[in-house]
Order: sequence, then C-alpha cells, then structure tokens
Amino acid sequence: MQAVIDSGRLYAEHLERERQRLEEEMAFYQRNPASAPAALKQRVAQNAQQRQQQALFLADQEREKARIEAQYDAELQLLRRLWDSAPQR
Repeated sequence: MQAVIDSGRLYAEHLERERQRLEEEMAFYQRNPASAPAALKQRVAQNAQQRQQQALFLADQEREKARIEAQYDAELQLLRRLWDSAPQR
C-alpha cells in the first residue's frame, strides 16, 4: 500500500513540475492569454485535470491505508486479549 502511495506522490511531483513548465510557456502570452496556442491551452487544462485526479487518488489511498491499519490494530488488540487469557503452560 505504501509503495502505491509513494509512486502516486512521485507522479504528483512530476505533474507539478510539468505545471511549472507550462506556466513558463504561458508567461509569454501573459498580456493576451487568448492568443496562446490551442495546444498549449489544452496541455494546461489536461495538467490541471490530472493533478486534481492524482490528488483524489492519493486521498483515497491514504484513507484505505488508514482503514487497513485500524483493522490490524483492532485485530491485534483482540489477539492480545486472547493471549493474555490463554492458560500458561
């Protein structure tokens, strides 16, 4: 689970670097953003969408990790009670 989260964070970092490069390209059209090429506008929009989707994915993975850890903690508590109540040999 942690490997998936780590991989997702790396991809999010990649998307952020790409966003910065796109902003640098868009800076050329700062005075008139409407004059920016359609392909550049599309890449900016796609990057924004991908960053949003990646953030949602990471949030889902973090929630799932927390759920799994809570389940294991509950099972460990039950096991400890059982071990404590088991007759000693």
